[in-house]
Amino acid sequence: MEAHRMSESEFGPDTEATEADDEEDIESTIAELEAELARLREEYDAARRTQYQRTAVGLGIIGIVALASGAVIVPVREVLTVLGVTGLFGAVITYYITPETFIAADIGERVSADLAENLGEIVVELGLTTNRIYIPTETTPSVRLFIPRVDPYSIPDTDALTDTLVITSKKETHGIALTPAGNRLFDSFEQTRDGPLTADPTVVADQLATGLTDGLELAADVETERTTEQIITVRMTQTQFGTADRFDNPATSFFAVGLATALNTPIEVEYHDTEQPRTIRANFSWDE
Repeated sequence: MEAHRMSESEFGPDTEATEADDEEDIESTIAELEAELARLREEYDAARRTQYQRTAVGLGIIGIVALASGAVIVPVREVLTVLGVTGLFGAVITYYITPETFIAADIGERVSADLAENLGEIVVELGLTTNRIYIPTETTPSVRLFIPRVDPYSIPDTDALTDTLVITSKKETHGIALTPAGNRLFDSFEQTRDGPLTADPTVVADQLATGLTDGLELAADVETERTTEQIITVRMTQTQFGTADRFDNPATSFFAVGLATALNTPIEVEYHDTEQPRTIRANFSWDE
């Protein structure tokens, strides 16, 4: 008797072959998506570079027109000459500082969140207090964030603040000293200024608020109020790097570093609860 052989169609489709085909299709789709994403990123970067370059061209045209007009319109020649030189200088600077790579704001926010979470966990593990004191020093960085071990605390000597783990002969000065998240942000802010910050706390607060909104764009709006002789209350809305629960939030850190530098005195930050998303309200206080 001849043995009956069932064909593959009688058993149904080859399962292993189907799974292999599916995996190939998935890998192919992923590769296509990655290629498309890379293309979109290149187009986005190119568009941003083009925007900078067009701005540079526009400034250059303004500069040339102003200089040419100055040669003809004698009564305002000096003004037009200054405007022309400024326009040409701005064109050159804008053209050559065009960034090659742009990092999305949400990527920076996520990286900052992870780093802040790690530091926050370290503070909890060490059993430190919730006090945050920004202390000016004569070293680099010029301001250190001190988190004491006990409360009440005492400000350590400047030499002790150069170490991350602050351990001295006085228990009330024990804690950790860190580089504030707003340290380099404040350095960038200072480079855009014509002169140093004033020593008037109210004026300094307004200058730092403008730096947060117009210069660094870390918040959409910043309101300041001199509530007492040694306390400034600040309210920040639409912050780019989370709220007050973010360890050493860059926005408040920048503000504290600026005050500590301008007033040359330790600044303590105390946060207030707020139910509004991406909103920070804090007191910045100092002693006589």
